[in-house]
Amino acid sequence: MSIHAVEKNMSLDNVIIEYRNRPDGSESKLNTYSDGWKVLITIARLFRSYRPLGYFSLISGFLMLLSLIFLPRL
Repeated sequence: MSIHAVEKNMSLDNVIIEYRNRPDGSESKLNTYSDGWKVLITIARLFRSYRPLGYFSLISGFLMLLSLIFLPRL
């Protein structure tokens, strides 16, 4: 949401909230790896949408480096 707000020149506000401890016997529904993977994919999609030149330049740079690594030595 922050990326969309900055792109549309909207003002942002910081709202302070109070946290409390999790009730006894309750369990977190978060999964570190699958949720982290979803966040990384979302960041990549936003990067591709908002900065396509940078996104595809990174991919082409990586592929060029990979091709240089596997280049047959003459």
